[in-house]
Amino acid sequence: MTLQGVYGMSVITALTAQNTTGVFGIHEVPPEFVRQQLEAVFSDIPPDAVKIGMVASAPLMETIARCLRDYHAPQVVVDPVMVSTSGARLMAGGSGDLAAGTPAPGGVGDPQRPGGGDIGRNARPQPRGYGGCGEEDL
Repeated sequence: MTLQGVYGMSVITALTAQNTTGVFGIHEVPPEFVRQQLEAVFSDIPPDAVKIGMVASAPLMETIARCLRDYHAPQVVVDPVMVSTSGARLMAGGSGDLAAGTPAPGGVGDPQRPGGGDIGRNARPQPRGYGGCGEEDL
């Protein structure tokens, strides 16, 4: 990646206790701490693209969506991990419905997943520029 002039950055939304046979526990990171991580990333080296994976609950989805809108994230790929390869549910009940109805700013859904193409269906490109996602927004 370095040879291409790009950097990888991440925001941790959940920790899992798992192995090849299953998921034994999920610890969701509090939304406020996810917001702080997003602010740290966007205020240092603003990303040119964002990929969203496992988001375990509706409050986390709402926090992430709010921050991505506030920071005008230019390209967002929504690739939700709703069920593990071993069959364990990784999202709280009803979160999948919210994911499908929450437009990702400038985003697209993952067409490889059933329903994934619908997740970013209302997304529109956003102008570049970063305004922050302050605590007053939460």
